[in-house]
Amino acid sequence: MKPVLQRLGRLYRCRGAAVAIYVALIAPVLAGAVALGVEVSSWSGAQADMQRAADASAMAGGLYCYQYMESNLNSTGQNCNTNSSAQQTATSLAQNLASANGAGSSSVTMVTGVVHPADTTIQVSAQETLPLTISRIFDSASSVTVSASSTAEIVATPSGTAGTGGQPCLLALNQWNTSSTSQQTISNTGFIANGSITIDAPGCTLVSNSNFYDTGGQTFNVAGIYGYGTIPPGSETTIPTQAKLQAQAVLEIPCWATINGSSSSNGCSPYPSNGLLQSNSVVHQQQSVVPDPYATGTSSTAVAMQTAVANAGNTTGPSLACSNQHCTYSLTFTGSISGTILTVTAVSSTNLAVGATLTGSGITSGTTITALGTGAGGVGTYTVSGSSSQHVSSETITASNAVPSISGNLINGTYCTGQGNSNVYCYLYPGNYGSFNISSGGPWYLYWESGGFVFNGNVSLTNNTTSNNASSSGGETIFVTDQFAGENTFNFNLTAPSTTYNPGASGPWQIAGVVLAGSGSDTGYYGNSGFTPVVTLSGNPQFLVTGVVYFPNGTFESEGSNGLGASSSSCFELIAGNIVVSGATYLNSSCGSLNAISFESTPGTISTSYNTQLVQ
Repeated sequence: MKPVLQRLGRLYRCRGAAVAIYVALIAPVLAGAVALGVEVSSWSGAQADMQRAADASAMAGGLYCYQYMESNLNSTGQNCNTNSSAQQTATSLAQNLASANGAGSSSVTMVTGVVHPADTTIQVSAQETLPLTISRIFDSASSVTVSASSTAEIVATPSGTAGTGGQPCLLALNQWNTSSTSQQTISNTGFIANGSITIDAPGCTLVSNSNFYDTGGQTFNVAGIYGYGTIPPGSETTIPTQAKLQAQAVLEIPCWATINGSSSSNGCSPYPSNGLLQSNSVVHQQQSVVPDPYATGTSSTAVAMQTAVANAGNTTGPSLACSNQHCTYSLTFTGSISGTILTVTAVSSTNLAVGATLTGSGITSGTTITALGTGAGGVGTYTVSGSSSQHVSSETITASNAVPSISGNLINGTYCTGQGNSNVYCYLYPGNYGSFNISSGGPWYLYWESGGFVFNGNVSLTNNTTSNNASSSGGETIFVTDQFAGENTFNFNLTAPSTTYNPGASGPWQIAGVVLAGSGSDTGYYGNSGFTPVVTLSGNPQFLVTGVVYFPNGTFESEGSNGLGASSSSCFELIAGNIVVSGATYLNSSCGSLNAISFESTPGTISTSYNTQLVQ
């Protein structure tokens, strides 16, 4: 018995045995902790892999967008922000590269630039899902997702010498010498001032990239006049047409024109035989053209305008027509009729409603929608009037209906009150439309809500119309793809927005500082038979807008004694291919509060280089 007790005592006093027991007890815990640490560290490694994949993918998409932009810089001017096909190609390229680098999934988004908001910028997010092992002891989830994001930006860096001369408030963009047609002459391209008019623009300049043609009797109160050309004034009648086309343009202002309060100090002494002023401290004949600030700029405002010019012609929406105190809207869709059932298979917008009159090939005159079926304004079935024997195969059909008298989901919310009475009040809401024509009746009072409007067609407000801001602050950008006409008691009193909203190719676009713009072109040439300008204002118009008016592809022509602009102290800039004015004209480039694009009267030598780099 005693030996046993002695052995037990020695075992009790043996510390090595105690350590062995402790080690045996905690060994599984230590092993688990090590395994958990290895697993967690593998997440960090996977996250680093995802970061490398996101970086590489963002750079790949950015480099493609850079190459696309470079190839279109001097032609269409489009980039991945303005061209959906290029954007899709960049997205696919980035996603494929992320997948090749181990990402289980990825997303690609075009975002606002970090260095410059208008820069083309692509953001890639890459994810990988890892199964949980030891860590499942602490979490019921079976996996963990590691992710990373990266942003590549095509950074625009301008360099060179800035322009001079101050901000123009009138810019005629066309260069007549680029055409070979004999219909285009010195007297019908650039800026043309007709009759005894007054141009009051003391805080800004008048600039023409070709001719500055004054027919006499004008009064100019301006900061400067800039004409581009090398033909000596007065000699154009002796130069053959083709030679003139090669030679450039003419600055032709009569010596008796009043410039900034004086006609005696215009630089015409000794009096030239042709009676034309070539230059003085205000009038400048320059040898370089001013580029279109909206077509060549990289700011978010310029990009929004470029997007609108490129895509507005592809938008769809209801057309509006008003006459004799009533307004209707119409839209086209694809459908067929079997008996009294109309089946709509494609429609541009959800505007079909009960009461709409249908027209198309083979459709019985007077056929109307009498009830909704499965359709609620868009694709689906509808009940129509007429005989059960009516059968029309699938075709393009036009639906016309009265503009509602209260706001709703029809025609973007637009409605008109007082129809059938002496005064009609229409409240127009932002959105995409077709054409808009007011041909008779009136007076018509149009109240424009703040936002962007696209009219893919003509806008013709030709009979006793008054346009006002619906809100006190204004905030409208109206974009027209064809011709714009305001005639016969035409009052247009709108204010541009101060912020830009660019939804991409779908439109509509709200463009800071721009109140009226368009991508249409003239029919023929000014002064020739059949000529129709892209913008016509006549019948003593009151065109009292606040903001920039921009029609780069055609002629802006205004006739009548009331003329353009509210005063020489309010913002009004006019940019068009050619500009023809008569009557009083008030211009001012004080559009900074509306965030309009600023530029100079002489272009300088600014050039822009581009570099694709990771910025986030």
